[in-house]
Amino acid sequence: MSDRYRNSEIKMEGINKVKGESTLNLKKEYENNKLVIGPKISKKLMKKNKIVKLYLSTNAPLDLLGDVGSVEIERLNVDAIELGKSLGKNFPISVLGVLK
Repeated sequence: MSDRYRNSEIKMEGINKVKGESTLNLKKEYENNKLVIGPKISKKLMKKNKIVKLYLSTNAPLDLLGDVGSVEIERLNVDAIELGKSLGKNFPISVLGVLK
């Protein structure tokens, strides 16, 4: 088993820590590489109509995104630091965008 596979396995275990009913959707989208991280890239892709859904941490300010239009928004029950840790990142994540 390669190190790359082991690392992805560890990251996937971390997603299970995200609390709420959207855990399965978030896990599936992460496996399919359909998540973009951060408000700037999410806003940019929303303008190009390439984002379907946004996941927001509990402390994510909505004014970062501006007008979201017809994009579905779901608030997660974790803060930005915990969301970042659950995805195996060393930084807080307040916004996750789901690509079409």
